[in-house]
Amino acid sequence: MAKQGVDLLLTGEPDADRALRSVLSGEVLPDPGFDPSMLLCRLRDLFSKH
Repeated sequence: MAKQGVDLLLTGEPDADRALRSVLSGEVLPDPGFDPSMLLCRLRDLFSKH
């Protein structure tokens, strides 16, 4: 995506409109919280045969 000029931002803001307005105004976005499903997906990937 960076080759196409796109920056990806991960935020803990649940409202997309509010997150976009915060980015455009230069405000600090909240950090994404801990997501236990990501841990489970990584463990599944670790033990899968590929």
